[in-house]
Amino acid sequence: MQTLVNTYIPDEVVGLIERARTSVILVTPFLRTWPALDRAVARAVARGVAFTLVTRGRGGPTPRDLHVFHELEATIREVDDLHLKVYLSDREAIETSANLVSDARGRSLESAKWYDR
Repeated sequence: MQTLVNTYIPDEVVGLIERARTSVILVTPFLRTWPALDRAVARAVARGVAFTLVTRGRGGPTPRDLHVFHELEATIREVDDLHLKVYLSDREAIETSANLVSDARGRSLESAKWYDR
């Protein structure tokens, strides 16, 4: 386990996706996609990685933010009142306070624990 400090968490999640071999599960109440995330998800799906997104139902991401996941036929699960943020692959995990949004850079202090095999 490693504590991530002074690290931009969305970049760490993109790296987790890029290193995945068989599966990725993203658990985040709020999601706002950005080009690097979209590309990483598309490349992972193209190489056969199974993708699951668990997000908040009521009050969660917009259809626009879910578009890439629908387009790539990822499994999407909605949980009302979800608060947990954890990003998992077959090789590693990130447990964090950060939602999966790209515009948090410099606007909020976040912490994370990174676990590898």
